[in-house]
Amino acid sequence: MSGGGVKDRESGTPISTPILLFTPRLLLREWAADDWPLVYDLSREPLVTRFQSWLRLEDAARAQRWLQDAIEHNSRTPRRAYSMALIERASDAAIGWLGWGLEEGRAHSNFGFGYALAPSVWGHGYMTEAVRAALAYMFSSLEAQQVSAECAANNHASARTLEKAGLHLVSRQEETDPDTGLTEDYLSYAITRAGWRTTTKNSSSELQSRPGR
Repeated sequence: MSGGGVKDRESGTPISTPILLFTPRLLLREWAADDWPLVYDLSREPLVTRFQSWLRLEDAARAQRWLQDAIEHNSRTPRRAYSMALIERASDAAIGWLGWGLEEGRAHSNFGFGYALAPSVWGHGYMTEAVRAALAYMFSSLEAQQVSAECAANNHASARTLEKAGLHLVSRQEETDPDTGLTEDYLSYAITRAGWRTTTKNSSSELQSRPGR
């Protein structure tokens, strides 16, 4: 794992430094401009956009603009956003996205995250592996005190991913899809710094050099 936990002296907020996170099967790295086909491919997958309204991009040009915005946010100082491409190390293929950032209006050390993975590689534990790596970075390098995420209640695979990564269900609320108007239940998950330490002590970290599950 690389990428420093360097902080702005005045605000204490982590500043922009390139990040590379390695797991046994994945590389999490900063977006590059030529990653836009991945963003576009994800936007064309109904199984992904069903739960990711922000990925409903109409064409390749919009996918490129989304990616440019993500890269620009990654480069800001002090840094608040960490939007990463997921690379399958065996094939060097870009297979998904995972992003985290400081939560607006919350404590300075609270982070939230989200993700999307190409359906062609679902069912192999990749996202659980990636989330564990991201949690390790947030708690170890960014000194997070709490990390949270949410998913639709009927998105059972995503709920399992969060639970296997060590997060716990904290609330359930209704949300309305901005495009379809559909209202459904969403689950909010969180893990504290103390909880993450307990989880990493009680299980083998995916950051260790061992075969992936």
